Parts: sequence; structure tokens; C-alpha cells
Amino acid sequence: MWRSCSTGRRTEQRAAANFFHVENMPVPQICAMLKTDAERGLTEEMACARLAKDGPNQLQQLPRMSGEIMEMQSLQARLQKEIEANLRVELQRFVVEELQVRRLNELEALQKEDSRHSADIDALRD
Repeated sequence: MWRSCSTGRRTEQRAAANFFHVENMPVPQICAMLKTDAERGLTEEMACARLAKDGPNQLQQLPRMSGEIMEMQSLQARLQKEIEANLRVELQRFVVEELQVRRLNELEALQKEDSRHSADIDALRD
């Protein structure tokens, strides 16, 4: 019956939200939503019209990835993880070096201040 109908391109996409959770809906509600009868089904005319409008009732197959592409994606993922790990190590080194420089600058400032205080104390003693 379906094979005698001419197939047309799908002209519009059905909203996926309308078809979520149909397993929880009562049969009459599903039939009303699909505009069909649970006992009689679609007439040949309605089936042909839907086939022309929506295309055949089948899932589109996605193109398969070759083994080479899959290997490249795997390599890319491994390299990305390695790069991220190296960046974390470099960032940690940078932070440690920056903290060391700050501490040295603070120590130098304290030593200068201590020298001034020592000079002031020596001046007061004289």
C-alpha cells in the first residue's frame, strides 16, 4: 500500500517536544495528536499524503567515520589532555616564581626599612 504512493521531500520538521513522553499519554490522546484511529489506522489516501509530506518512516543514517578519522580524534583528545597538563605545570611554576619574587621584594623593602631604623637609632645614641 505504501509503495504505490509517490514519495516527496519532507517539507517541515515535526516539533520533538510533541512526541516526548508519549509512553505516559493515554492512547486516545496520542491518536488525536497523530490524527489517526487506533482501530482502523490511516486510510490509503491519508498514508500517501503523509508520505508525500513527511517522507518515509525511517531514521536517517549518519555517515560512518573511518578508522583513520577515529584515530585522529583519539590522538587529538590525548594531545589536548597532555597540553592541558603541561599548561597546569607551567602555570604552577609561574605562580611559585611570582610568589618568590614578591617575597624577595618584601624582604628587600624590610631590610631597607631596618637599615633606616638602625641609622636612626645610631644617630640617637650619638
